[in-house]
Amino acid sequence: MILNHLSLSVAHVAETATFITRYFDFTLLQMKGDKIAVLEGAGNFILVLTTSRPGEDPYPADFHFGFILDDTQAVTALYDRLLGDGVAISRVPAHIRSSFAFYFHMPGGIMVEISCNLP
Repeated sequence: MILNHLSLSVAHVAETATFITRYFDFTLLQMKGDKIAVLEGAGNFILVLTTSRPGEDPYPADFHFGFILDDTQAVTALYDRLLGDGVAISRVPAHIRSSFAFYFHMPGGIMVEISCNLP
């Protein structure tokens, strides 16, 4: 079984879509104003962004999704790129369980984990 798509509610669809295409190698397939964005990632994975309702917090505090990179250098390079572009990241990449990872909140308020597996 293959996960086909994921739909996330965010406060600002266009801003979040731009962030995802810039840093996570997704391609924007369709944009409907600031209401819906359809993006495609590796393996034909579809990510749909929809506008959340004002004042709505649709996710629990620990909700997040993650990206696995090839190695610690790739994790560190993305961390440095995000930090250099002014993205707020509270902790540097570190060994977490059996990975090397960091977490941050992207535009739209959703937490993201960037990691690589350690031997």
